[in-house]
Amino acid sequence: MDKSNQIIIYVEDDILDLIPGFIAKRKQNLDEIKTALESSDYEAVFQLAHKIKGSCRLYGFETLSEISSLIESASKNKDLETIEKKLFEAIDHIDRIKVEVK
Repeated sequence: MDKSNQIIIYVEDDILDLIPGFIAKRKQNLDEIKTALESSDYEAVFQLAHKIKGSCRLYGFETLSEISSLIESASKNKDLETIEKKLFEAIDHIDRIKVEVK
């Protein structure tokens, strides 16, 4: 990854070991949103985005939490264009994260 493209997230040392699994689970959730969109399951999109939003906020991944909140809102309105745009943004964001200890 190009260092100029990285997004640095600072976490407490005591949760550092949890972060790789956390990121892997969020990537899985984003894939699940893609799958839900394929079948126009906006309720599943809402539930997944809500889960991502909350867990990201707990771990200090504020931008990803905000993007997920926008996906959550768009799913209520069945706004496919916004969901797809924000989903791409979330995937790009999570792929560029580099975690460092505070």
